[in-house]
Amino acid sequence: MTINFFTAALSAPCSLRYTYTMPKHVSSVWYHFKMERQNNKVYGFCKYCSTRYFNNATRMVKHLATCDRCPDEVRLQFQDNKTLSVRNDVRFGETATVTAPMPSVLGLVDQPQDKHKSVLGLVDQPQDKHESSEGTSSQACVIGSCQLSERQTTVQVLRTSTSSSRATSSTIAGFCDRVSSATQKELDESLARAIFATGTALGIVENPFWISFFNKLRPAYKVPSRYVMSHSLLDREDGRISNLVSAKIAQAECVAIVSDGWTSVNNTPIVNFIISTPEPVFLRSVTTGENRHTGQYIAQLLETVIDEVGVRKVMAVVTDNAANMKAAWRIINDNDKYKHIHCYGCVAHGLHLLATDICSIDSVEKLLTRAKNIVKFVKYKHLPHAAFYRIQQETLDRGKRKATQAEKLKAKKNTKPLSLILPSPTRWGTNAAMLKRLLETKKPLQHLVMEEDIDAMIEQPMKTSILDNSVFWLQIENLNAILEPVADAIKKIETDSPVLSDVPKIFFDLRQSFDGALHRAPVTSKEEKLILKYLTSREEFCSNVLQRVANILDPKYCGSHLSDEEVSEVYSKISDLASRTEGCDSVSSLCDLAEFRAKEGLWKSEGIWHAAKTIPGATWWKGLCANRSLAQVASRVLSLPASSASAERNWSTYKHVHGAKRNRLTDKRAHKLVNVASNLKFTLPRPPSSQLQQKIEKKTDDPVDPTGRIASTSTSEVPPPPRMAEQLDDDGDVDHAVEDDDSSMIGNGNP
Repeated sequence: MTINFFTAALSAPCSLRYTYTMPKHVSSVWYHFKMERQNNKVYGFCKYCSTRYFNNATRMVKHLATCDRCPDEVRLQFQDNKTLSVRNDVRFGETATVTAPMPSVLGLVDQPQDKHKSVLGLVDQPQDKHESSEGTSSQACVIGSCQLSERQTTVQVLRTSTSSSRATSSTIAGFCDRVSSATQKELDESLARAIFATGTALGIVENPFWISFFNKLRPAYKVPSRYVMSHSLLDREDGRISNLVSAKIAQAECVAIVSDGWTSVNNTPIVNFIISTPEPVFLRSVTTGENRHTGQYIAQLLETVIDEVGVRKVMAVVTDNAANMKAAWRIINDNDKYKHIHCYGCVAHGLHLLATDICSIDSVEKLLTRAKNIVKFVKYKHLPHAAFYRIQQETLDRGKRKATQAEKLKAKKNTKPLSLILPSPTRWGTNAAMLKRLLETKKPLQHLVMEEDIDAMIEQPMKTSILDNSVFWLQIENLNAILEPVADAIKKIETDSPVLSDVPKIFFDLRQSFDGALHRAPVTSKEEKLILKYLTSREEFCSNVLQRVANILDPKYCGSHLSDEEVSEVYSKISDLASRTEGCDSVSSLCDLAEFRAKEGLWKSEGIWHAAKTIPGATWWKGLCANRSLAQVASRVLSLPASSASAERNWSTYKHVHGAKRNRLTDKRAHKLVNVASNLKFTLPRPPSSQLQQKIEKKTDDPVDPTGRIASTSTSEVPPPPRMAEQLDDDGDVDHAVEDDDSSMIGNGNP
């Protein structure tokens, strides 16, 4: 039966079942849609994006929950599945559904009511003094409409204040964590980028502990599956990085192609290609399969990359010094299309061969064997190793108590015990690192062999050597004086910065160092001559005319390390390079070279030479001498790399990505991961200019005196940059986690 709400509330018992025939309701979603009738059908058009929907409130709600143009407060409101409803004849589109027991509803009638309030006291309703009794009765009917049951009563309450409803909905939504589709995509890409950059296993996203961590960090974020991570996310990031690499290569004035070979954990032969812009950029790696690594095959791969990058843009090809690589050089140079491209070998590899030659001499080899035995005794026996660590720690503790504040600041880096280094045949310069570490830990070693427990374990000849200050340690020190300059030269030449002009200076310094140290070295007079012969042979093996051109064009050196015959050869080469360079001519370039070496004309000012101490040579020419014809040649030559170390470092990244623990990765997917991991550094923000200036000052070599000669030729002041394949851990040990196997590389044998 149909009754009046006020009568039912005041007189009817609670157990009585009341019914009320309510009008048809519509969803609150219609408030955000414009209703139009077309062909006798009702359509709704979104007020924010004009999307049309047939009379279907469910689809409209789903649309508003994902509409990009919809206001955030509206989108958050409709992302909740609970939808409010209203009467057809009401303009305002929002209602609230309240469920409460019958006594609570009836009890609301007893509450004092304001004349501008509804009967339930929940909704403000402005009253017009001229309002008719029919209108009042209609409002009371709308507000008071209810359907009572035995257990509960549902009251439909009209929210006549739209702004009040929005505020309430927005406040409630603020307590709910929701992730939009755009935010989900952004978070997925950030997570994928972090996983790809660190070489983390892709299965980490399915680890329950990581899933629990993300749920606690942001419950609404749904972690992508392993399949999505290894397919769509990886493909998207690989494409983005590839586009970035292409843009970086296109911006370079000239480039050099660096290549090397390797064998993966699955014994798959791979050849990689790095583009020096001069900053090294990983281009691709090629799985060679059943193809033999002949000179012809390597030349075909190189020519393909040259054509892809641009024939006129490529100026040099840098590889190791293997026979097949030299055969590929000849094939490239015989092609008229590539006549302007210079092919040369890795200088760091040549210096490593020089160190190997010196260590193969009988006297040196015997001394190194004695040193290795000491290192093995301490590292591989747990009792000497623990005692060696304890002795160093006690020494450090005593020093901290006695040292002054200035001494503490000076010795801040030496805050933990050092570990001995065992040389590896696949490491460049680790014999020198072993000798240097032995000299640094001389006193702890001597204390070690004097302990009673160690004395019972150590062999007597080894103990005698460690305690022998007059012979053994003096020989170690003198041998280190020969090997350490070679190791420092390797570390200097294998940097990512273009240091082609440093090669003549490096061999100039090595010759001076050997002349002063050989007479004290633990070798015979015949072996001294043999070492000098090795130095001359490897210098000829490593040198090429481009190094001498770079040395004479570098404002730090101005050809101060070249002989008269070499200078004459450089003049001819600069003339040839100028004739092959667009916008240059040989005559103007030689005239500029004359003024440059004589410090006349543009180069007369002292300020321009002071600038050469703080900026790279290529930047110096492009920035301060750009209007001269010679600048085109100089900036190109000074941006070329001196070694293929960037390709070697890429194998360390490859092994980190495709190692023994991840040997099921396909070659295609491993290539994508290496591409992302190697080139993501270009997306990082650049350091402030002040930090760049400090780095440049650290790398700045010896200053140029007014005569153009080098004021100092010592290499000990040059800070050697770390090599990724030869990093030392905090304890000083060689990091074997990134160890490369030279036996699996292309052209790793002696020439």
